[in-house]
Amino acid sequence: MKIRKPNFINNITRKMVVTWAVLFTALLVLGFGTASLVLGVTHTQYGHYIERNNIMRIEYRNGYRSKDLMREMRVENSLHQNAFDEILNLLQRAGRTNNLSNLFRGNPDETIERNTLSASHTSTFYHLYGQNSIIIWFAPQRTQFFVRQYSLNDFGFYERAHHTAQSNDTNVYAIAIPLVNTSNTFQSQTWYLVTRNEMAERQGTSLQIANVIQTHGNYYHLWNFVNGLSLF
Repeated sequence: MKIRKPNFINNITRKMVVTWAVLFTALLVLGFGTASLVLGVTHTQYGHYIERNNIMRIEYRNGYRSKDLMREMRVENSLHQNAFDEILNLLQRAGRTNNLSNLFRGNPDETIERNTLSASHTSTFYHLYGQNSIIIWFAPQRTQFFVRQYSLNDFGFYERAHHTAQSNDTNVYAIAIPLVNTSNTFQSQTWYLVTRNEMAERQGTSLQIANVIQTHGNYYHLWNFVNGLSLF
């Protein structure tokens, strides 16, 4: 049995095929390009914005040197006239990415967990990460964040500006961030949460680090800046 070609096939010209191919390609490029543009300009922030006015001081360490940067600090005739604000700006930028990049990373989750890592006290944190790290200390009367425990291993991390704390919630008095082993890429980062008020403890007491936040970002520029600080 002979199969006859439909008549419309005989009417298709080479010009029509090329036109349809170009049009279809243009639609694909336009569709994927628009989607990529929208995803590319949609910012995603890992870590948490830290309000300057809530901070009492920032302690930086590099090569086992340390310095407390106070909120009002200005250093005259220095390459780092405003190291306090620069650290906060770089920390904010470190966690900023976009949904297009996350599309290829699988949109990693940020979690808060019980601290089972080796840096369980501020003294061990200093020992392990004294070569490059920062600790952000909040004023006791202006703690910005608190931790809520729902069950043995289920925690929430909240900002007071957006959530009401309850009587059994735990204030976060400091956030300690190691900057060692940092490369110029988007990777997992750990924030250690100090939930004891150092002002209410004996001077020199090693404070327990009860929880950690597993977050993500590119901390290379922050590491590089802190590594070069020499303020005493």
